[in-house]
Amino acid sequence: MVSTGCSVVDTVAVSVAPNVVFQDTNICHGASVTLADSINEQSVVWTFSPSLQSPDNFVNNVLTLYNATGSIKNTVCSASNIPCADSLQVGVYPKLQPNATALFQTCSNQPVSIGTVADANYSYQWSPANNLTNPNISNPTVSISNTGNSVLVQKYYLTRTLVSTGCSVVDTVAVSVAPNVVFQDTNICHGASIMLADSINGESVTWTFNPPLQSPDNFVNNVLTLYNATGSIKNTVCSASNISCADSLMISVYSSMIVNPTIYIQTCDSQPVNIGTNVNANYSYHWFPGTYLNDSTISNPIFMASNNSNQTTKYKYLMIRTVLATGCTVVDTVVVSIPPSVALKDTNICHGASVTLADSINGQSVVWTFNPPLQSPDNFVNNVLTLYNATSSIKNTVCSA
Repeated sequence: MVSTGCSVVDTVAVSVAPNVVFQDTNICHGASVTLADSINEQSVVWTFSPSLQSPDNFVNNVLTLYNATGSIKNTVCSASNIPCADSLQVGVYPKLQPNATALFQTCSNQPVSIGTVADANYSYQWSPANNLTNPNISNPTVSISNTGNSVLVQKYYLTRTLVSTGCSVVDTVAVSVAPNVVFQDTNICHGASIMLADSINGESVTWTFNPPLQSPDNFVNNVLTLYNATGSIKNTVCSASNISCADSLMISVYSSMIVNPTIYIQTCDSQPVNIGTNVNANYSYHWFPGTYLNDSTISNPIFMASNNSNQTTKYKYLMIRTVLATGCTVVDTVVVSIPPSVALKDTNICHGASVTLADSINGQSVVWTFNPPLQSPDNFVNNVLTLYNATSSIKNTVCSA
């Protein structure tokens, strides 16, 4: 103190915080960076200028940024309440756009190239890597086995990384694998039909024909009807999921069977007669109806029926001939007629007299025969029979109607 010369000593402490220099950085769109909560053992308070805009956020010292490239975040470190820190600039790279989900369709064990054309600015990584020829290129080839009976869908994820920034985006690729369909080739009869499926393993089917169908062949409502000659091949392709995953179906057409002309047979009341044809060991036989036949399963059964009316009775039979080797059939027609029975009354005439014999009976034409044959001067002209032979000479006549 000046007036007394007395003195006292005060102590002043100067706290000198070291300057902090931040390394500016860039991060990818939507990425995060952790900001320190203390520097040089001093608590840090971070502020942002301009203020963060949603969806940017800063939670528990983790800064997440979505804004476009060049967006600067100024941060100030206040250590001991003295701003001794540099401003930290954080740039945000532009958002990489994912490609729309790509769908590739293939068949079981049929290789297909997936992905995209290579871009030298990117590196590529596929996940999962199974069934891929190379998981580190843009467009690997995939071959997947599908032993089931429904379409198998395998998803792959392609991570594209921009080499200059390290930022990445994930694309999705779906591979639809249809099971292979193997058809059983078949043969059908001339004019027969076969039903083709409108779906296989839950997939719609499109049928095509090579060569094209020729009339009268037709395909209506999935029913294929074929008339072409033996050996005519119809190649069909099943397109499931728009991919030809089906075998070619070959359908051969057996040659047309010839229908015999209708056979007309006449017999008399209760008189047995063979109908039909000679047996052929390559065929089986079936008659319809089987009434009045001794066996409806042979080629030439015996027919016998009665006719008690005064009109001719007709019986129509269908003989179904089936080729044993192919199962193909053809139907022949046989018509059996039985005229009504005629009972003739025996008579006697005088020597040289005549008798008129009817030219029709019950509406049926009559043919008269003589046994033994007539001897001159006996004669039969215009249905008039004149006889000279001795009394009691008998002439047997037969009416064939």
